[in-house]
Amino acid sequence: MSKSWIHIDGFWKECIGYTTGEWHCDGFGDFFLRFSTYLILGRTLMIVTIGCASLAVFLSLAGMNCSTMLPEDSSIKHRVYKLSVLLFLLSAISATVITLWSAIRTSSEFYACVQQQRSGQKVNK
Repeated sequence: MSKSWIHIDGFWKECIGYTTGEWHCDGFGDFFLRFSTYLILGRTLMIVTIGCASLAVFLSLAGMNCSTMLPEDSSIKHRVYKLSVLLFLLSAISATVITLWSAIRTSSEFYACVQQQRSGQKVNK
């Protein structure tokens, strides 16, 4: 028995193609809005974390004593290096927070499901 459709999950949208050559695709909003709020917030925070860490790498390279991107004897170089350390710390803290938050939420949802099964209640997904 063959399928009369093909299902493709892309990064930005989800499409279904039929054997007639017709394609039906869900838009960007439909694809991302069906995720839970904490998952969307977690992904957003991780993107901000990656951006902060990337900026911190560039600033730390500019602020090192061995680099020639900034004047050697200026206090600006030291301030740029301090800013890069602050951005590294901010990105580490935000990555830790979202990781712990996701782990705690996942484990609490799992144990709530286990408790419902033990008590004989119907499990809602």
